[in-house]
Amino acid sequence: MDRRGWFAALCLTLALVGCRGEEAPVAESAGAEPPLTFAVLPYTSPSRIAQRFQPLAAYLEAGLGRRVELHVSRDYAEPLRMLAEGRADLAYLGATGLIRLERRYPDGGGFRPLAAEAGYRAAVVVRRDSPHEALTDLGDETFAFGAYRSLSSHYAPRRLLADAGVHLADLADYEFLHRQGRVARSVIHGDYAAGAVNAALAARFTEEGGELRVLAESGPLPPPAVVAGPALSRGQAERVARLLREPLAGGRIPAYVPHFRAPDADLMEVGRDHLRAVERPCSGEGEP
Repeated sequence: MDRRGWFAALCLTLALVGCRGEEAPVAESAGAEPPLTFAVLPYTSPSRIAQRFQPLAAYLEAGLGRRVELHVSRDYAEPLRMLAEGRADLAYLGATGLIRLERRYPDGGGFRPLAAEAGYRAAVVVRRDSPHEALTDLGDETFAFGAYRSLSSHYAPRRLLADAGVHLADLADYEFLHRQGRVARSVIHGDYAAGAVNAALAARFTEEGGELRVLAESGPLPPPAVVAGPALSRGQAERVARLLREPLAGGRIPAYVPHFRAPDADLMEVGRDHLRAVERPCSGEGEP
């Protein structure tokens, strides 16, 4: 099965599930199924992740009749390990995580992407008062990336830099700060001349009176995805997919229900292209 077929057949991408909300808990009995574990990549602080996913977790619990427990992962690789080892039933993965699953399990491996949000973009930002007007100005400057395995705060911005003729060796210094909020704040504070974040976060800091300015923006990127692991039965996975993509099927609508859709195979190919472009020249560098 080729990569496009793997993704289209198994995927439905992005965001969610979590710890239990304030709603009435799912009743447990001696014969009740164990809770579902949902691993979420640490794209922001644990408190923000819980705030975003808790209403959805309660919604899924009500729809499934089974507890859903949120696990905020320590790094971008942990959700993949948890799925593969059967320690997680669901995971919220970025596009790079999905691509790594494709590479490791070309036959699918029992992983089933379930629901997708809309695509998004990456941005390279500088302070509003920065003298830099183009990516070509960043040679011999300092740069802050987010997580190494992040498409929006590493691979796509690094591709933008490379296309402008600026490579890691041309920078005075660079660092991976893991969370994009840290990247934005470090640029605002002057710790780095420029940084990489997703365009939605950049917009929060660049609106009228904001402290940052967008120097360059990528094209549309494939969004993160909610993926079922081999430990979750096909029937339960299909039920989760239906609840995510058709929220009315779950009855009560939670306060926060993202707009899910079928995955976009063309966008996934864009993500693969970014990874290939960055990995070729840096194959000897390894990860930081």
